[in-house]
Amino acid sequence: MATYPRLLSICGAALICVTCSDSSPTEPSSTNPPATTNLPASTGSVKVDVYPNPVGFSGQPITDTKECAGYKNTWFYEQVLTETGGSEVTFKSRVDTFDGFVVNNLTGLNIVVPANGTLSLQTRWCSVTAQEHTARSSFTGSDATGKLVTLTGPNVRLLKP
Repeated sequence: MATYPRLLSICGAALICVTCSDSSPTEPSSTNPPATTNLPASTGSVKVDVYPNPVGFSGQPITDTKECAGYKNTWFYEQVLTETGGSEVTFKSRVDTFDGFVVNNLTGLNIVVPANGTLSLQTRWCSVTAQEHTARSSFTGSDATGKLVTLTGPNVRLLKP
């Protein structure tokens, strides 16, 4: 029977929203209300960037979870989700793979990426084995109009000690 290294991915989300506007008018003001048009609703579109990638070995103990207690092989990185379609996206599930094996299949989540904004997820892994590993996260949810949004992040190289 094959045994797989015990590992864990834990994410905490810190919302970072960036919005820009130009407060100086480019056209004369009008007292008439703007014309109403029936524009189609925006569709959410999210990309993910990983910092750093590859991820250097940390060795910093993860002491707040029993799954990583005593493992000195640890890695920490940030996943930045950016919405570019103009519609808020809420991810309800996340699947994490480690060395090609599904190790987390989380549902009932509430990961919200604001329209034209960003969200940062701090990610960490631990392993029994002191070797290079590969991790990857995929997310499934919907945008503000209810349209399905899926996102698969890049392969993340976790460098050997």
